[in-house]
Amino acid sequence: LEQIKANSISELNLSQDADEITEKTSEIVDALRSNTSIVSVRFEGDFLGTMRNDARLEVVEAIGMIPTLQRVYIADTLLVVSGIAKMLCKATGLRELSINNMLLQGIELEFSFFEATLASHYSLKVFNMDKCRPAVKDISLDGLLTSSTTGLLTSISEAVPNQRIAQSA
Repeated sequence: LEQIKANSISELNLSQDADEITEKTSEIVDALRSNTSIVSVRFEGDFLGTMRNDARLEVVEAIGMIPTLQRVYIADTLLVVSGIAKMLCKATGLRELSINNMLLQGIELEFSFFEATLASHYSLKVFNMDKCRPAVKDISLDGLLTSSTTGLLTSISEAVPNQRIAQSA
């Protein structure tokens, strides 16, 4: 947390439950919003999964406020897709977004918002999505395949039927 506040790191990699951070959500959100040094964020493992849903959403949205941010990798959690879309809207210099092994929550309108945000993001060059599935089985991830803008390198695993996680070969 102190390194984020001090702008002394360019890569933020968190994969475990860090009590000093997860218990102080408002402090990490403020630190992320004020940071001007982080270029790459990687949240995976238990880090986001141990937070309450609203705290998880706040943290993901806050990383979009980092003006130097170029790469985001989020994995192994449940997340509302509108939070990813809001982060994308704020992260104007983001070049690469990867989401992996995630249960994506939201209604169809929120998925459409995410698709539209992907399609209109002008600096994003790479979007990867693997082993992700919607929390509601009637929602399709197919729209993400067609939301790519020209020149956006997209790698998306097949939509997962019946709530099973797709396995990469």
